[in-house]
Amino acid sequence: GSVINNNSIDNCGIASMTPSQSSFNCSDVGTNNITLTVEDTSGNTATCTSIVTVQDVESPVANCQNLTIQLDASNMASINGSVINNNSIDNCGIASMTPSQSSFNCS
Repeated sequence: GSVINNNSIDNCGIASMTPSQSSFNCSDVGTNNITLTVEDTSGNTATCTSIVTVQDVESPVANCQNLTIQLDASNMASINGSVINNNSIDNCGIASMTPSQSSFNCS
């Protein structure tokens, strides 16, 4: 609770400070309303709410593989990110994979 505490005080002393949530993961990315419950040594409690913003700041690791494709009867071929992906990873999941070129022809 001390991380979100902003100088809570009590005339008889604080026994505990307990946040409603103290650990966060990828499902918590964004803003989270967290209630801090402060209890004094006499058992009296008070609460306040803080906004805790969780950010995913770790970039994904892109792993690619080489690929050979054949043009069809119309002299066209196309690919998407999943066919050149070679086990790319991200701590909070991959939202999309987009190749720099997806359509191919004779030119």
